[in-house]
Amino acid sequence: MANPAGVPVGRTLSRAFAALLLLLLVAAGLGIAGLLTDAANSRHARRIADVRTDNTMAADAFGDAVDTIDAYRATGNLTLPENYFAKRSVFVQSMVNGAGHDGFDPELSRLLRIASNDGLAYLTGYGDRVTIGQPPPIAVGAAAAARYHAANEKAVDRLTTVRDLSRNQGNDARRNYTIALVVLLLAGGALATVLAVRVTRGISRPLAGTSEVLKKIATGRYEEQAGLDGPREVREVAAAANRLGEESRRYQAEQAAIAQEKADVLRVIEAIRGSLDVDEVLTGAVTALGEASRADRIVFWPVEGEDVLPVRAEWTAPGVASVRDVSRGAPGLAAQLPPLERPVLVDDVDRWQGLLPEPFEEFLRRAGAAASILAQVDDGTHTYGWLSVQSLAPRAWGSAVDAVLDASTNELGIALGRARNFEREVAAVARLTELHRERDAFVHAVTHELRTPIGSIVGYVGMLTEYDAEPLPEQSRAILAVVERNARRIGDLVDEMLTLAQVSSADFTVNAEPLTLSPIIDEACAVVTPAAEAGAVRLSRTTDGDQALLLGDPAQLERVVMNLLTNAVKFTPEGGSVSLSTQRTDTEVTIEVRDTGVGIPAAEQKNLFTRFFRASTATANRIPGTGLGLSLVLGIVRSHHGSIDLESAEGEGTAVTVHLPLATPS
Repeated sequence: MANPAGVPVGRTLSRAFAALLLLLLVAAGLGIAGLLTDAANSRHARRIADVRTDNTMAADAFGDAVDTIDAYRATGNLTLPENYFAKRSVFVQSMVNGAGHDGFDPELSRLLRIASNDGLAYLTGYGDRVTIGQPPPIAVGAAAAARYHAANEKAVDRLTTVRDLSRNQGNDARRNYTIALVVLLLAGGALATVLAVRVTRGISRPLAGTSEVLKKIATGRYEEQAGLDGPREVREVAAAANRLGEESRRYQAEQAAIAQEKADVLRVIEAIRGSLDVDEVLTGAVTALGEASRADRIVFWPVEGEDVLPVRAEWTAPGVASVRDVSRGAPGLAAQLPPLERPVLVDDVDRWQGLLPEPFEEFLRRAGAAASILAQVDDGTHTYGWLSVQSLAPRAWGSAVDAVLDASTNELGIALGRARNFEREVAAVARLTELHRERDAFVHAVTHELRTPIGSIVGYVGMLTEYDAEPLPEQSRAILAVVERNARRIGDLVDEMLTLAQVSSADFTVNAEPLTLSPIIDEACAVVTPAAEAGAVRLSRTTDGDQALLLGDPAQLERVVMNLLTNAVKFTPEGGSVSLSTQRTDTEVTIEVRDTGVGIPAAEQKNLFTRFFRASTATANRIPGTGLGLSLVLGIVRSHHGSIDLESAEGEGTAVTVHLPLATPS
């Protein structure tokens, strides 16, 4: 059962199992033959037994018939012949049956025929004649009976001999078959043992070794190798396991390279996204790219129109010289360079001679670069410049560097666009801040200059109205009243604009002092009450938080309360109500002014604190105002570190809540 190298284990096993199957078939044949032989012996033994039984019955019947004839001859009893004929019939039938069972031994058949003939000779030649009254001499009957008994005794002896011979033959056959089966079983066992040993040595052990190698590969020990021993199939399995280890090692190396590539890309992107300053973005990008690509130098040229400007950002490896002085830009070069969808990898500048744009090739030679990658930096719509990754020796740039650079240039283009937009926004904000400051200065100057003439107008109108020397006509008085009213409106507008300009100024400071709201609210209610009574508006007050201690400017807070109350009374129709309430919590005090006035449309509420904005309900009802009141209130409240909430529904009224922080214990 040897299995030389190269012979398929399937063929070896097939041969072994074929031999086992043949042994099993032979054993089964022997077993079946033994069973058949045993069955034949059993049938033979039953036939012998049947012949013995029939012969014994015949002998007994013959003896009874002889005794019956002798008794009849002696006594003459007429009932005895009937008994004789019964016994005679049994004898004949038994002999016939015995003759039907024999044939397996010729000598036995001959002896049985002799006994049968001798018995019939006695019965017909002596017994039957006695029963009909023609009895032969007694000596004749005795001689005939003796002949039968002698013949039957020989037949019985032969029957015993045949029986013993049959038994011995059956036992011998059974013993032979048993020995053959045992031999076959021992041969099969030996063959199975040899096969098991062969399988263990030639298959199981190599497979066990391969299994151990696979377990080690599963734990990451990809360098393990299975031995190429055993049958061809086993060696093929071992070779497949070795290939699996090699492929796993290669796959892990690829995955490590991909992970490193991703890490490099993320590091570059983090460096790019780390700032909104253009120079910081470029410095971070070239530094991260240089470390990720392990190049000798990274250079960035900005592009302005068709011109490539001098180097704006550069990174060099330790010991590598800078090239900022080498590159002074190239007018018109940007127009010569075709748009690049992916970086151009130059592994050897000498081999690329004449294929690169002349200014770029000249720069690489002057910079001492032997290999380079040229990449376009854009955000998809605008080109911001060009990146050059350089090596001082020829280098086959790998796909990882290409992938990192491709991902980074796109991100860098987006970051540069974002940084430039941020620069423009910062400049715009600075310009707007300057314009806002100039506007506030102008408003402050104009309103300050307007206060004096407006005060003079109001004063002279009063003097003319009260002049007693010569009373003015009624029409003149009406005109002067209009002049005075409008002059005061302009004065109020000037005061509000001046105050709003002061509050909005960066230099504005609150003259804070410890105070309570009670005197402020008292004064405001006293001033507004006449207007409320004149408009038939009910004014109510709840003072739960009036005594709360605050830090604030009394004059400015009074302006807040006055403005809110005046607006509420002004926008509430006749028969309406205005309520003022204060509440105190652990951290703040609130002032709420609620009215049942015309309300404000929901779409307009977001603009209420915008300067000069007036709600449509105010203009529709021709309610006078400047649109500066709530802007002024918001500025004052914020200067006191507070906030304002407003709720309003058109046709139902408005509620304005001011939140002011309490004074700290210190």
